[in-house]
Amino acid sequence: MKRKEFAGIEKQLLPALPEFVMKGKLMFVPPVGDFLRGVYFENSSGTNDFYLRVLYLPLFVPQEEINFIHGERLRRNNRELWHADDANLLETLREVIRDKAIPFLDRVSTLAGVLELVKSDVNSDWPRYNSHHLEELAYLYIKNGEYPAALESLGRLKRDLEKETTAWVVKQRNRAQLIQEKLSQSPEAALMQLEAWKTETVNKLGLEKYC
Repeated sequence: MKRKEFAGIEKQLLPALPEFVMKGKLMFVPPVGDFLRGVYFENSSGTNDFYLRVLYLPLFVPQEEINFIHGERLRRNNRELWHADDANLLETLREVIRDKAIPFLDRVSTLAGVLELVKSDVNSDWPRYNSHHLEELAYLYIKNGEYPAALESLGRLKRDLEKETTAWVVKQRNRAQLIQEKLSQSPEAALMQLEAWKTETVNKLGLEKYC
């Protein structure tokens, strides 16, 4: 589907979902704080088909674009794929967003809620883990005032990525090093760095007016 077709669906949904605003393929909950929370209309290979994904994005972790690190595709009748020509499309979308997306977005509306979720993500895969999750967990610990836990997570991340040479992994390792140094100086220095990264991400995603 084309962007304007997604926009047409979103505009018809918004009157029944006043807590959301739209930007491109994303419907999200303003104002934007540390986290972007919303539902994303995701392209599929079919001309009239799409996926609907609920997600949140930690803005204090540098981001170039919307990604799907957190969240899941929303199903109806055990099917992931949605069809734009379904007779009851708008009604079904509203129902699924109300019943499935909003409870998830409410869960990640606070620092405590996000911290609990990311801890679960990391612990469920331990000793293997997604490095994005561990990086985020370290930063969440800083925001929650759990500085020893943050340093432990940053140290683990740096050790495990030490020999990696892939460009995005090197950037991730360098961020961990920088935050570790800032936190060793003072919590305030680390928090200021996270805030600076959030500002950069907000600007790159074009979300300034929603903050």
